[in-house]
Amino acid sequence: MTDKEKARIYREENPQRGNKVLLIGSGKGAIAARDWDLSEWVVCAINNAWSIVPDFLEYHIRSGDWIPADGNRPPAGFYGPTRRNISFRDYDSEAQREKYGGQGVGIGSTMFFNAAYWILGSTDPSLIGFIGCSMSYPNGEANTFYGSGTADPLRFSKRYLRDRFATFASACKKAGVDTVNFGGEGLMPYERTSFLLSSLLMVPPLVADGGGSGLVF
Repeated sequence: MTDKEKARIYREENPQRGNKVLLIGSGKGAIAARDWDLSEWVVCAINNAWSIVPDFLEYHIRSGDWIPADGNRPPAGFYGPTRRNISFRDYDSEAQREKYGGQGVGIGSTMFFNAAYWILGSTDPSLIGFIGCSMSYPNGEANTFYGSGTADPLRFSKRYLRDRFATFASACKKAGVDTVNFGGEGLMPYERTSFLLSSLLMVPPLVADGGGSGLVF
């Protein structure tokens, strides 16, 4: 059976359940998103990553202490009805903590988990894809698309981060949401695949621990 035949069967058995959501982080690989057709995706970006694909961006998820990199400040009038500024009042709200937990799941610890759980609870996703979020830190240094920076997640141990990734995968599985990493290797354990192949087949890949209901090609 060919990949396209598998994709056709999957689509027949699993109608689209919600939105395909892309979360863009600040990893060096994030710039790959500039070459993608994101017209069918809900696009979210963390902090400086707003500038990767501003024309497609719908949600800019910002930390309260975010200081834009040189020359990377959103222009006046950037936010509006179709492009929202998501702050700690949204992703670290009492409602979010009641639904998913707090530091125990990563909310309030790093912006990645703040953003990921907000997306899970607020955008009706069926698939969450990540780019620039692999948490690849050569020599313990930030590896960002805009140059120098601080590897904020490394305030925590790698074991802590891997445990939080697993907890988020479990929350996604419970909600029937698939996760996939379109970026390079790093601490993120989710299934890695090509954005172009995933979009061509329109098939949500599996999460790394075997959860979800998608197919992997």
